[in-house]
Amino acid sequence: MIRHYETLGLLPQVPRTEAGYRQYDEATVHTLRFIRRARDLGFGLPEIETLLGLWRNRRRSSKDVKRIATEHAADLQRRLLPSLPAGRADVEWAAALRSAGQIGGDFYDLVSFADGRTMLLAADVAGKGIPAAMALSTLRAAFRAFALPDHSPAHVLTDISTTLHDQWAGAPYLTGIVALVDVAGGAL
Repeated sequence: MIRHYETLGLLPQVPRTEAGYRQYDEATVHTLRFIRRARDLGFGLPEIETLLGLWRNRRRSSKDVKRIATEHAADLQRRLLPSLPAGRADVEWAAALRSAGQIGGDFYDLVSFADGRTMLLAADVAGKGIPAAMALSTLRAAFRAFALPDHSPAHVLTDISTTLHDQWAGAPYLTGIVALVDVAGGAL
């Protein structure tokens, strides 16, 4: 991968020892760590190239960096939203999520079970922006881990609350509801 980053111009060509080992200075190691963190956060190489260009430009505006990060977080938030379950002749699923700004703390998720039931989470993380989007991804992972066919909504919500409180130590603040929808049985 390092050779690929050098070819793309994300990393400078570095000197090598006689044995062919690369010799990195501190700035290059810092850049390599930045690339790794950005990749872990889901940034693509073109976005990383833009961010590195902004980082290297001492006269850049911080609003440019914030704009790219915010656009990326909004895209991640959109990708977290689930597909709706298949409808039936007598039932149609619909969902809409509209943030007041580019990134909000509102969120929903669905987990469908083999028996036709669907567990639904509707939640709101206090705050907005990138911290709220990051909290939502953690919430989604917790919901999907705990939403099991033999667990009641109360059980799932208790597990989520306990886990996130332990991780977040009470901040950010989150409100939510979990429901189990049984269309065939006509129950919520």
